[in-house]
Amino acid sequence: MNENLFASFIAPTILGLPAAVLIILFPPLLIPTSKYLINNRLITTQQ
Repeated sequence: MNENLFASFIAPTILGLPAAVLIILFPPLLIPTSKYLINNRLITTQQ
C-alpha cells in the first residue's frame, strides 16, 4: 500500500521540472516557424 494517502497525487517531475511544463512546451518546438508567415502578418496589419 502507499506510504501515505496523498502519495498518488504528487506531480511527476522530469529532470527537476514538473512534467506538465514540459508537456506544454514540447509541441510548439516541433512546429517549424518561418519568417514568411510573420512578414505576411505584419504586411496584412499595415494595410
